[in-house]
Amino acid sequence: QDLHAFYQKYYGAKNMVGALVGNFKVEEAKKILEKYFTSLPPGQRIEKKNLKQAQNKKLVQIKRKASPLWMMGFYRPGIDDPHDYALDLIEDRLCSGPSSQLYRRLVLEKNLAQNVDCYTSSPGARGEGLFLVMVRPFHKVSFDLLKKEFFKLLAELREKGFSKEDLKIAKKKLKSSFYYDLQSNESLADALSYYEILGLGWKYLRNYEESLSSLDASEVNQAFKRYFREDNSVEARLLPQ
Repeated sequence: QDLHAFYQKYYGAKNMVGALVGNFKVEEAKKILEKYFTSLPPGQRIEKKNLKQAQNKKLVQIKRKASPLWMMGFYRPGIDDPHDYALDLIEDRLCSGPSSQLYRRLVLEKNLAQNVDCYTSSPGARGEGLFLVMVRPFHKVSFDLLKKEFFKLLAELREKGFSKEDLKIAKKKLKSSFYYDLQSNESLADALSYYEILGLGWKYLRNYEESLSSLDASEVNQAFKRYFREDNSVEARLLPQ
């Protein structure tokens, strides 16, 4: 019942965005859309909400019958903030793949973790949220040791910063992934509707490469120092029962 009520409330015309891409006749497409979509109930418009920063709760611990998992979330602005591009670049250099800083330190060098992953916008990109770092430690590794090594690396990165070569590699990877994801009509339509939902529109796609390319190392390092601080974070630990 709760699931049905949620669907009826929010999955309506007021929260819908569509995009048509490809070789089609506008008038014919319009008739089909009117036939199948004009009768949809309006539903309730979803208002943009920002994630409220926890004032007193800096550590959340949960016990489950599962492997241990350590998470650190850093409060960040929404996707419409100019720092969003810098955070994308930071995500690539910090925790994207075996060549990333966190993977090399925690997995390859210190042998503390099995894997490292990041989500630049959690729980979503529409409003303010978290830059979420997730680390799967080995069972005998303490969370305190993991946290110590993690913030030690962040301190080193704040001190030396990301180099021009780091950003050159990250920009190349992000641009390649961006255009690869737009190869089909379906993926292009998906991207157009997604960014329209976020309030950015098609211009975000048009300007993405230019906005990414214009960033220099000083801007990225400034964003890193601003957001990746312990006093701007919340920690979560999944403890095995």
